[in-house]
Amino acid sequence: MILIIAGFVGVTALGAAGDNLILRIGSYIPFISTFFMPFRAINGYANSIEAWISLAITVVFAVTATTFIGRMYASLVLQTDDLGLWENFKRALTYK
Repeated sequence: MILIIAGFVGVTALGAAGDNLILRIGSYIPFISTFFMPFRAINGYANSIEAWISLAITVVFAVTATTFIGRMYASLVLQTDDLGLWENFKRALTYK
């Protein structure tokens, strides 16, 4: 939620300055690109190719994060042993 709120506040604050470097970079960062890229596209600062690239980056990130978290789910949530926080985390990262 903090990343989403930061994206909303960021585009609101930076939008008045026109198309700057921070808006261009933020247009390709997955959590905040949903605010930055539409703002740039609506105001004519970005073309359709840039919008499609931003969408592709967001989709790849979502699929990768879902796959990674899905692999770790069984070892993080469905555990019954008392290995401790660090040992469980290491086991989750090596789970296949």
